[in-house]
Amino acid sequence: EIATLYTDAFGGDARIRLQAFPADREHAWHLFTIQVPAKQRRALYDFLHARGILANVHYIPLHQLPFYKRRGWAKKRLPSAEAYYAGALSLPMHAALSDANVRRVIAAVREGLDLAR
Repeated sequence: EIATLYTDAFGGDARIRLQAFPADREHAWHLFTIQVPAKQRRALYDFLHARGILANVHYIPLHQLPFYKRRGWAKKRLPSAEAYYAGALSLPMHAALSDANVRRVIAAVREGLDLAR
């Protein structure tokens, strides 16, 4: 239900890219991650946190993790992974999140993107 609210709210917003999933698959919705312009992600993250909305950044590219860096992977370029990470932001997603709180997150994301231009 939360994913549906987020999808309905952000599906038509050109500033936000949502992940596409095949219609014949079922999603676990452990996270709801949006893609925003990389130059705006940090400002949006800070804006949300200042309002008590704990958005997060997940899935750093593997070649940037210390284990892989020590093995020389830091010198490699993985442009798809880097581009995804640069704009990815996970929104609050848990069973106790009320519809009112979801609407608050939606409004704050929109406001934050407006300010981060």
